[in-house]
Amino acid sequence: MTAWRQARAVGRIVPMTARLGRRAAQDIRQLGEALDAAFPSEPVRYLQILGVAPTAQGRGIGTRLLGSGLDAADAERVDIYLETGKSANVAYYRSHGFALVAPGGPLYPGGPPMWRMRRPPGT
Repeated sequence: MTAWRQARAVGRIVPMTARLGRRAAQDIRQLGEALDAAFPSEPVRYLQILGVAPTAQGRGIGTRLLGSGLDAADAERVDIYLETGKSANVAYYRSHGFALVAPGGPLYPGGPPMWRMRRPPGT
């Protein structure tokens, strides 16, 4: 992320962690550090968040949202990288050409399971 986007994210995370307490803040920091360490070293497009309200799922909204990012990455000839904390999302992303980077599991001891996925251009 650019420095500007990181600053904006911190501005949103700090009040949230203050409400959640010290332990939650430590968990969030630890997860962020683990995600940073696992992030690809070469340039990729990063799919940070994609979500559709449960009541609107199954209508192709997520596929349309994802499609614009896939098209842009294909035009640039660059991979797309993502992490998901839901095993059920793996099949969805596979159907759009993503493959697992590594088996799903915690990125640090005691952390939540994460599935890291990547899609080469034109897939």
